[in-house]
This record gives sequence, C-alpha cells and structure tokens, in this order.
Amino acid sequence: PFMGSGTTAIVARRFGRDYIGIECSPDYCQMARRRIEASSRSLFAE
Repeated sequence: PFMGSGTTAIVARRFGRDYIGIECSPDYCQMARRRIEASSRSLFAE
C-alpha cells in the first residue's frame, strides 16, 4: 500500500495515467521523488 521506490508511479506516467503515491518513510519519499522526476526528464528527452 506504500509508494516504495516509485516504480508504479513511473509506469503510470509513461502510460499517461494519474497516480497517487503515499509513503510514510521520508527516505523512501525522497528517493521516489528523485526517481519520478528523473524518469520524467528522460521521457521528454526522447
């Protein structure tokens, strides 16, 4: 039920879907944000 490293959110964005991510660990939240932002940049760079 938690966001974890953000893989589901990344895939949702690639398919143009909305998502809601909930994570109680600040460390995982920060990691997921970085991964999602990085995947967004690479998605638009292609």
